[in-house]
Amino acid sequence: MEITAKNTIEIKSDLHKFINYIDDFNLLKAIYLLLATNVMVKEKTDFWFDLPSQLKIEIDEAIAEADRGELISHNEAMEQIKQKIQSL
Repeated sequence: MEITAKNTIEIKSDLHKFINYIDDFNLLKAIYLLLATNVMVKEKTDFWFDLPSQLKIEIDEAIAEADRGELISHNEAMEQIKQKIQSL
């Protein structure tokens, strides 16, 4: 069978049509499980794996600093940001 759909919208449309023609409960159940599993895996995928390596390193360093107690208050952080913006 050749896929003639040219884009995502056409493929989704064709899938809807195919599913509407299926009366076999077991086949529908199998398709449902396949699609549901794919969606669940996608939703549960940790965004960490999509982050750039340098950002992961910086986050790990920030966590280590926090673990060592090297923290500043929210007010102090806002003051530092305010000063940086004013110096632009």
